[in-house]
Amino acid sequence: MDLLALWTGADFTNSFRLLSDFPIPGSSTSFTFAEFLAKLIEQCASLEELKLAFTPSMDPRQLSILLALSQSNPQLFELIGDKRGVAKEMDRIERFSELQQMTTEELLSKLKKAWTDWLQKYRSRLENEAEGVDDVAELKAERVKVMNANNPKFILRNYIAQNAISAAEDGDFSEVRRVLKLLEHPYSEDACVEEELMQEATVEAPASCEPLSNKRIPYHSKPPDWSGKLLVT
Repeated sequence: MDLLALWTGADFTNSFRLLSDFPIPGSSTSFTFAEFLAKLIEQCASLEELKLAFTPSMDPRQLSILLALSQSNPQLFELIGDKRGVAKEMDRIERFSELQQMTTEELLSKLKKAWTDWLQKYRSRLENEAEGVDDVAELKAERVKVMNANNPKFILRNYIAQNAISAAEDGDFSEVRRVLKLLEHPYSEDACVEEELMQEATVEAPASCEPLSNKRIPYHSKPPDWSGKLLVT
């Protein structure tokens, strides 16, 4: 969880779903670690997305002054929140400062190392679970079944909801119906379901409607950059 949230900004839904494809050691001859790593990297936040996510909510200089003053007057903490909140804000400031000095290439290098280290530990865990098991293929199939039954492929993301809302406000409820149909089967691996809905959307979406044009993105994709500032209630 710390890896996903702090270091990679990875999309939780898609990352967990992808992990079901990570094989038990010795159970696959076609698996390529580099290709799998690349798929995980695709789900990670860009440098700009991370900067936006870790932008401090308080001016670092003001926070430093308040912290210094609070040493002699602890009641000042009430002005900036409890100690846990202050510590979290300090972490954000430190992370943001680090990102400001980082290049895209450096971030990519850090992401690869972080995921490689984590996957090595995950591989060891899978190897231990398979120890003494006669039918590894059956164990693998059951593991994939359980993981995919608990990690949905489709969820109601903000940008999906916004596209449906924008169309409905213009009197077009077709996207609302498509999203409802999709969410009836959030764990489905049937590619035909999404392909059919995407084809319908392509045919029906007005070319002049910018929000609807954004929904050409597959419903299970990582959210696009423009959706980062969306607030849907």
